Formats: sequence, C-alpha cells, structure tokens
Amino acid sequence: MEQFPRSFQKAVGNFKRRALKNSDRDIFLSVCSSIPVWEEDNFISPYHFIRLGTKAKDQSYKSPDVLEAIDYQQDGLVEERAECLKQVFYDTLKIKPEMSLKVNFQVGKILMVSFFNSPITPEDYRKIVNFRSKFMTREEHLFVDEATKRSFCKKVREVSNPSKHLCDYCVDTSTAHQVDAESSDNSI
Repeated sequence: MEQFPRSFQKAVGNFKRRALKNSDRDIFLSVCSSIPVWEEDNFISPYHFIRLGTKAKDQSYKSPDVLEAIDYQQDGLVEERAECLKQVFYDTLKIKPEMSLKVNFQVGKILMVSFFNSPITPEDYRKIVNFRSKFMTREEHLFVDEATKRSFCKKVREVSNPSKHLCDYCVDTSTAHQVDAESSDNSI
C-alpha cells in the first residue's frame, strides 16, 4: 500500500475502519486498468477502476495470473490499450443509480468503489457519471494518444449504441455529429 498516493491510502484506511469493525477479515482490491502510453518523452498515465471489498473468512486469495510476455508491435499495443480502456469503461457502465455502492476515491483517472449498506448517493453517482463521461462525450476528453482514441471509439461503437458514445474521435464523425444534434438526451 505504501506505493499508492497518500490520499488513496487514506481512502482504503477509512474503508477498512468502517467495514471491518470488530472483524478479523481482510480487504481486497480488484483493479481494472488501461495501459499507460510511453513514447519517447511522452508518458500518459492509465485509467483505473477499482473495487474495494471485504474477503469472507473462509475465502482464499486468488493468486494473480502470471501472463506470458508479449512483444507487441506498435499497432498491437494500440489495440491492446483500446481494449483495456473499453474494459474500464464497461465496468463503470455496470453501475446503476439503484445499486448499494459508495465512491471511496475519485481523482482524475482513478475511480474506487465499494459495496455499501445503503443506496448510492446522488453525489457519488455524479462522480461515477463524471468519470464515465471522459469515455463518452465531446465535453470531457479521454486523455490517451490519438491512435488509441480512434481504436477505442471503433471498439465501443461496434458493440454499443452509437448515440450513447459521441466524441470527436469516432470513425463516422458525421453520423455522431448528426445524432448529437438530433438528440438532446445525453443520458447514459
């Protein structure tokens, strides 16, 4: 935990104190991240969606999968970055306003949530929607390289309602602009 920013550590500590009162259970962090961009002198940090929870007493820890090293060519790395971004985005789409969740931490490209004993507050849901909007709209911008933005757009528009994903990097921008002009409903 000492490698994480102090504000992140504080959020995990607050969860631990709140969720583990009079308990000998452990906590877990389930992390879904995109891949950072590092080209020459350019470094762009990844997006992270983190689920924080408590481990059942008899539940064992699942060891992380050991992945085989892959030597990506530039095009393959762009596609893998876009795929990882899509997974972060889709994980946030699973969150609905009626769910019992709490936003434990949300700063920039990091969103950490945990299950909670009461429905999500409007303030917390706004934080989720604001984080999610970076992946969806022209008003907010996805901060990754241009090639990844285009690939991400293509992947998202292939499997979801194109009117829900309207950004300046869409493959068919004329359609996106037309749909945006016709629809004043920017709901998710």
